[in-house]
Amino acid sequence: MAKAVASFGFESSIATTDSAIWGNLDVPVGEMVEYRGIPTIFFHSPRLRKYGYSNGLASWLDGHARDYDLLHIHGVFAHSSFVAMRVAKKYNLPMLVRPSGELESWCMNRNRILKRTAVRMMRRYLARASFHATCRKEAQSTRREIGDVPVYVIANGVNPPLDASLLDAQRGRHGASEDKTILFLSRIDPIKGLEHLIRAVKKLRAKRSDFSLLVAGSGPVEYERRLKKISVDLGLDGCIQFCGHLDNHKKWEALKEADLFVLPSHSENFGIAVAEALYMGVPVIITKDVGISADVLEYEAGVISDREPGSLARAIDGLLTDEDRRRRMGENARRLARDRYVWNVIGNRLADYYRTLMEPIHG
Repeated sequence: MAKAVASFGFESSIATTDSAIWGNLDVPVGEMVEYRGIPTIFFHSPRLRKYGYSNGLASWLDGHARDYDLLHIHGVFAHSSFVAMRVAKKYNLPMLVRPSGELESWCMNRNRILKRTAVRMMRRYLARASFHATCRKEAQSTRREIGDVPVYVIANGVNPPLDASLLDAQRGRHGASEDKTILFLSRIDPIKGLEHLIRAVKKLRAKRSDFSLLVAGSGPVEYERRLKKISVDLGLDGCIQFCGHLDNHKKWEALKEADLFVLPSHSENFGIAVAEALYMGVPVIITKDVGISADVLEYEAGVISDREPGSLARAIDGLLTDEDRRRRMGENARRLARDRYVWNVIGNRLADYYRTLMEPIHG
């Protein structure tokens, strides 16, 4: 995102912590370094890493925020987000808050009392912010939770595969007489609805056997073990392959070989894996709870289905059977991704909005 707006005249820096799910990143802390092509300063998060807690980051923001014309804040409930909002208000700086899915119903309903309390405590900061939603659905959830605030919808972008041969028009799709590949590619978590898809495969297997499901992703060990056991108990171990996390190149290879992409999520503020599938021309089957489902409907780039296994099975069966429809949806998918999910388009729109927010200070 920072690279995208740089093409339109904006210099950006990133201030963040070294926190990661598994511990702390092995990065220099307390000094500005170039990280993935962008000036970045990391601060140590000694505890509460999940919430980006860092006194060092808070002190640095208070001392350096006035060096910048705007703060683009990613997240709502992190300590780093809170201190950035507080500093923006203190120095009367424009701020753009990207909720990153944290205001979606699924997320708000987990620890709801705590989160509603946090929203009330931050109301004086949130009320003066503008918001960056990645889709219309997220814009609606933002207004539902925060109130009548300015919300600008700018999608996330796809980082294309480095190997251009993966974009070859002669794709690895399978013909009418060949077995088809259904791809689930995401982290493995109850929110993703994978169990519903496994049960849909069981229903569909009673009707046809010319397909397999590739599950790409990883998650909590116990939950993965449970899903694999369900697959075995349903007699599906021969047609469902759990391949674990895929590196970037193998991910794009899997997308190239896929005939369908299915993600029956309970909630996705955007759905970057879906956007990547669309970029590769793969028709998608998703739920209405995936943020970009409205785009998919508009472009006829896939099917919006219920999570219920019978509905999923019917949607998959319909697209596996109708090769012409699958091909048309694949062409529409590619067009949608290039119209809305490429970084030069996103950078241009975001730069325009930055200028709008800065007008009061630059005149």
